[in-house]
Amino acid sequence: MERVPKEQRATSGVGVAINDKYEQNIESIEYVCDRILRVKIMFDQPIHIISVYEPDINKPEEMSMDFYENLVSDRQNTKNELRINNTYFPHKEQHKYTFYDNRNNKSIIDYIITNRSFLPQQIIDIRVLSSANIGTDHKLVLGKIRIGAPLFKKRPSIKTEKFNIESLNHESTKQLYSNRCQTHVTLNPIAQFDTPNTAWNKLKENICKGAKEALGTRTVSHNRRPNIKHWFTLEVKNITREKKEKYLQYKKSPTLENRNIYTEIRNRTNNRVREIKEEYW
Repeated sequence: MERVPKEQRATSGVGVAINDKYEQNIESIEYVCDRILRVKIMFDQPIHIISVYEPDINKPEEMSMDFYENLVSDRQNTKNELRINNTYFPHKEQHKYTFYDNRNNKSIIDYIITNRSFLPQQIIDIRVLSSANIGTDHKLVLGKIRIGAPLFKKRPSIKTEKFNIESLNHESTKQLYSNRCQTHVTLNPIAQFDTPNTAWNKLKENICKGAKEALGTRTVSHNRRPNIKHWFTLEVKNITREKKEKYLQYKKSPTLENRNIYTEIRNRTNNRVREIKEEYW
């Protein structure tokens, strides 16, 4: 990974987030420049996703010229009836405008563009998700496009039973589990002349019986991606919900007071979430 000078950080950069279930469908990833990225995904028909971040008018002219040269030179681009899809659907204003400045001036500067390989009937909907808080003045644009089914089928589901160890966070359950294990150890003790294998099997049986009675079991599907966000506790859920509510309140009434309230809660929430993450690391 190449280090970026501090003065150049957060000035450009593009990316494409793809659900891991389509990982095997990714044919190629081409880095054209720091503002253009192209990804080829194989479905019933090849899909080329081009992520573009155009320089704004405050950038030097030579930067804009370099950008447009790279854009035009990309062999998958231009001259095949490009279609801007944002304005084809009758939505409310809040679901059309993609950018708001500090004076609440609004405009459409983020687009989802397709070429003639996509029929108009395949473009189901394009709208702005005004409630999505992504930490920028730009709004998240959602496009629903109907494409062919993946070539790679899902693996059959593999399910097993596991103990509900999460319930051990409650003191009453923890005490019940301890009592049940002690009961089974008393009823099925390890004898003095038991072999190591016999002793281990008895211990395992006693622990499993106590766990099943005190904790219970649940069915787990092994072909699903495990939830590794152990830090996402009830506290995190509540404070992020509050942050979202204040954000929606500010977007509904963009006054200076509401902006200050949202900014204060956002900073406090981000700091607390960072602290909780560090605790779990």
